[in-house]
Amino acid sequence: MRILALDVGEKTIGLALSDALGLTVRPFKTIRRRSFRADLAEIGTVIQEWQVGRIVLGYPLHVSGDINDAVLRVERLAEKIKKQFHLPLLAVDERYSTVEALELLAVRETARQKKPFDTDAVAAALILKRFLEEADSVVCKEW
Repeated sequence: MRILALDVGEKTIGLALSDALGLTVRPFKTIRRRSFRADLAEIGTVIQEWQVGRIVLGYPLHVSGDINDAVLRVERLAEKIKKQFHLPLLAVDERYSTVEALELLAVRETARQKKPFDTDAVAAALILKRFLEEADSVVCKEW
């Protein structure tokens, strides 16, 4: 069963996928946000094409652990995803995932690796990696 991870932002949604066994992770793509309907259509295409069985959403808590506007944005999208796709849906603490993604991309650039990755898709991959390695300690919420 593949797992799809989403790094939900105001303007984009980064996507990452696990392999069928849930052992490896890869950045997949970034969706430019237009509307809930358009976002759900693109997510649905990925779910169907890659036979996704679970979705993990980055839960952007404030550094202090408090809920903020970004968390509320994720929760609104999560409710719509749950209604439309009826898949297990978890929120994972994603504090610092974008910072980690930027650091990782800087290292890749320094090493002159040619294949560019989008920061949002890499952040989603880091969220999924964190979930696979530490599910018991990073899951914040389940829908």
